[in-house]
Amino acid sequence: MDLQKSFHLRNLPYYQIVLILFVTSCVYFQTIHFDFINYDDDGYIYQNQNVISGISTKGVVKAFSGIYKANWIPLTLVSYMMDSTIFGASPAGYHVTNMLFHIFNSLLVFFFLKISTGRPWPAFVVAMLFAVHPLHVESVAWISERKDVLSTFFGLLALIMYIRYAAQKDFKKYLMVFFLLLCSLMSKPMLVTMPLLFLLLDFWPLQRLASVNIVKNTRRFWALVLEKLPFFILSLIFCVIAILGQKLGGALGAATEFPFLIRLANAIVSYTAYIYKTIYPANLAVIYPYPSHISLLRLMISVLILTVITCAAIFRHKQNPELLVGWFWFLITLLPVIGLIQVGTQAMADRYTYVPLIGLFVSGVWGIHALSMKFRINGGIAAFAATAVIFTFSIMAMNQISIWNDSETIFFHTLSVTRNNWAAHLNYGEALMEKGRVNAAISQYQQALAINPGFELAYLNLGVAAGKKGQTDIAIHYYQKALAIKQNLPVAWLNLGNAYFRKGMPDKALSYYETALSFQSDSAEAYCGIGAVMAGKGDLNRAMQAFQQALVVDPGSISAKNAIIRIEEKIKKTRQ
Repeated sequence: MDLQKSFHLRNLPYYQIVLILFVTSCVYFQTIHFDFINYDDDGYIYQNQNVISGISTKGVVKAFSGIYKANWIPLTLVSYMMDSTIFGASPAGYHVTNMLFHIFNSLLVFFFLKISTGRPWPAFVVAMLFAVHPLHVESVAWISERKDVLSTFFGLLALIMYIRYAAQKDFKKYLMVFFLLLCSLMSKPMLVTMPLLFLLLDFWPLQRLASVNIVKNTRRFWALVLEKLPFFILSLIFCVIAILGQKLGGALGAATEFPFLIRLANAIVSYTAYIYKTIYPANLAVIYPYPSHISLLRLMISVLILTVITCAAIFRHKQNPELLVGWFWFLITLLPVIGLIQVGTQAMADRYTYVPLIGLFVSGVWGIHALSMKFRINGGIAAFAATAVIFTFSIMAMNQISIWNDSETIFFHTLSVTRNNWAAHLNYGEALMEKGRVNAAISQYQQALAINPGFELAYLNLGVAAGKKGQTDIAIHYYQKALAIKQNLPVAWLNLGNAYFRKGMPDKALSYYETALSFQSDSAEAYCGIGAVMAGKGDLNRAMQAFQQALVVDPGSISAKNAIIRIEEKIKKTRQ
């Protein structure tokens, strides 16, 4: 195949491009009317002052210099800032951007496979499956997963540029591959396995590694590995950054909570679960709770399935190298998130399949294409079957997208398709609380504690609910229970301060506000609390300093602005 000719725009079939654009837009258009979700969207976007302030030099510097929700994702945060500048506070703009990136990614999958293989129809089918598969809904409909679509956008561009480099050996293109990979990793460190994907592409379709003589061509293999050494180093650096970020953010699971053998067993069954959900994407959830027990039978069946597929792919690698490449693409790209290093409490996640499914689609589509050619199956029948599958997945995706309308809908659905899901009970309770349904929210928090008695956030939210009902002493009791489980909980210290302030105990309130600041130095609410205590004691100068510091942290704080106006009026009266 002449790779040079493949890069010319005139060689791209425009009707296939239009179909990808049209179908993907139709499937995801409804997200424009959706709300934020109270799961990460708060910390990343609508409660993140750095984002809602819009794009600025200070904001960009802060994005590059800080860890947000246990992740270093500066380019993703900058993209949120740009959305905030362009679209304001409305979630619609953020949803539009996510949808556009998914459309771009679907097109890039098509370009990548069409250019590298010279097979437009299999490439088109893979791109369409990528565009409409229900497992990808989470990465697109959830604004917080801008990380996925943005990282994949740069990653696919890096793959295309790598193909161009392989065709021309141009050092400028090599540098561009490095830059695009860097951008991908700064959006989300999902594609740290990209250097291994480059090696897979060397095997097929680029054929830089002879499929027949891999052993004999050892020197060639190690030359290609050495060629990718800068990429491996870059990926290693981002692995370290990711692990440190997760550790600092408290997201890494403790070894005592998730022993290695349990993590290994969960990783094995998760691989087969992802395959099953690829074929039959039903009962999808935003949170899959970690299993309390994995049966030996299920584990052995999973091991058997993975072993059989791997052996078959290796056995057929000479005749059908695309099967091997697609299968190992799937295995390799899932490695960072398969749970061998446990991040969070979920057993698996739909969003983790955004890139790995490309590999399964390649193996499936190219494998079926090879069989149809071998048995001379009519092309019309193959096209009808592909259309039926794409149409079915499109309908399923649209139904799945609809449950992302708001927090209440998504977590109600999650609870209906999972069991013992204490995290979903918490978020569902928070959604109910936002709508003023305090008693219903309390019920959800209590159900979360029934499943996980050590869940500090459930105690914290019970305290908030008690405060809403005017039960200050009960609220204090729950805040103290939360802090007994986890000391580093700034909002609990802050809420304790507020509770004691309401009880008319300013000195005790002050100590809790100061403790909150010791854990979170950029808490505008804590500074406002200190300011209120100082104002109540008549120390207007210290009160003014506290409220001014609150404005430094959060320039949009209405409480601080109003308090400063009141203090200035008092100071004027005293001078008169």
